[in-house]
Parts: sequence; structure tokens; C-alpha cells
Amino acid sequence: YTLSQLKPAIKSTTAVFVTGDNKGGIKSLGSHAQKLGLGANKLDNAKHCLWFSLFGDFAALPKIADSHFSITAAGEQLRL
Repeated sequence: YTLSQLKPAIKSTTAVFVTGDNKGGIKSLGSHAQKLGLGANKLDNAKHCLWFSLFGDFAALPKIADSHFSITAAGEQLRL
């Protein structure tokens, strides 16, 4: 979702790096990137975090308006 927000600022020559805490979900970045048509290279890992570079066609990322999901809360269906 955040990559889609950054899409207007990302050009084909832009280097995109992502880092995060292992307990925060960064370990699954490779599989999530693949779902978006991107690739991820692990550059380094420390005791509690990982550092990745992302590559691929960032222009093909979905628009935020194109991304939504529905949930039911208190008996009503919400589309977010």
C-alpha cells in the first residue's frame, strides 16, 4: 500500500530500499513484492532487522483507488 502511495515519485532509475524489524513482517517482503510484480534482493541482515532493495516495474503498481477490501463490522459491510 505504501509503495502505491510513493508511485508518483518513483522513476525507473530510482533505487528503492526497504528495511524493517524481523518481528514486524519484513521477512515476508520477497513474497509480497512478487505479488506486486516486483523483485526483492536481501542486502544485509542484522540481529533483529533486514535490508532489501526492490526492483521491477513500479509504474505497474496498482493505483490506491484500485485497491480496496471489504469487512463486516457491527452487522454492516464496509468497503475500505
